[in-house]
Amino acid sequence: MRKHYYILAGLFLLSLPAAAKPNIQPNWAVVAGLSAGTRVDVHQRSGPTAHGTVASVTDSVLVLDNSNRPPVTIQRQNITSVYLVGKREAPRDAAVGGAIGVGIGVGLGVGICGPNQTCTRGGGAAAGAIVFGGIGAVIGAVIGLHRNHDQIYRAL
Repeated sequence: MRKHYYILAGLFLLSLPAAAKPNIQPNWAVVAGLSAGTRVDVHQRSGPTAHGTVASVTDSVLVLDNSNRPPVTIQRQNITSVYLVGKREAPRDAAVGGAIGVGIGVGLGVGICGPNQTCTRGGGAAAGAIVFGGIGAVIGAVIGLHRNHDQIYRAL
């Protein structure tokens, strides 16, 4: 009987990423509504992915500015998808990771140390907070170095 629960739990966990992924519709109005200066990545049917900031958008063309190159004009029928490029969040994610690490470290330190141990609960909590807080901050900073990419358009 337990075997069935494990199988159901595994199937549920495998379905979570699909449920969390938004269903992007081919709605060009979202792209047309982007303001000038918005950072985007544009995947094309033929050619490389174009990176830049939006200069202008019409019903048939998307024009991207690149700081060190001339503007790139991409025809709508050549675009397969458009992604918004978010900013890097390393400091914020480092703080969140550090806070989570501190909480885990305090809990472990208090749980491991006690009256019959060589360390006190307060000392164990402090040591756990320092060690796990540092580990969490490093992991959070590394995760925060990756830019967020949110898909806003996908052609059929």
